Amino acid sequence: MTRGPRKNLFLRILSSKIFLLFGLIILGSIVVGLGRESYHKWQIKREIAALQTEIEELERGNQELANLLEYFKTESFKEKEAREKLNLQKPGEKVVLMPSLEQTEEEKEMKGEGEKGVSNSTKWWKYLFASKDN
Repeated sequence: MTRGPRKNLFLRILSSKIFLLFGLIILGSIVVGLGRESYHKWQIKREIAALQTEIEELERGNQELANLLEYFKTESFKEKEAREKLNLQKPGEKVVLMPSLEQTEEEKEMKGEGEKGVSNSTKWWKYLFASKDN
């Protein structure tokens, strides 16, 4: 007989609104906690992926620098730099300088080749009133 009232009391507690409210509060806090943790985990995975791509880019850059360093150590690079920067030449070698074929606008104007057929007054007008960009 003692079991009947206890069982009845237990069922009444489980079916009460207060128990339901506490259960919903506990369930809600668990869901919110899981949501926060999963969002935090997602952020960490995203950051790890970004760092891995940055590592790959840095390793690629390091490899390019290592290749460039190896090139700088070669004899062909040293010879090229000595010829270009220090104007050195091999024994018995003759250097020939070729003049530039292109003339700048200033050189053409100095020789009088610029703006042929234009009157002197037109040249002065352009000189005094033309925009400074030209």
